[in-house]
Amino acid sequence: AQTADVIVANILAGPLAMLAPALAAHSRPGTQIALSGIIRPQVDELREVYGQWFVMDGLAVKEEDWCRLSGHRAP
Repeated sequence: AQTADVIVANILAGPLAMLAPALAAHSRPGTQIALSGIIRPQVDELREVYGQWFVMDGLAVKEEDWCRLSGHRAP
């Protein structure tokens, strides 16, 4: 299986949640991740889902109702 140094996804929260295990499987410790296409009410849920594998940053960048989450793969 191939792994990535950077993962970027700009899709809706439902598919992002479903893809979390696969994205984690294709990353290695330190891989940077950026997720967008998320509305504010979905941020905490996605942060929790991705937090199983990634250390998520404390802030979600917000433009109007759209947010971006970022972080890196945990060791």
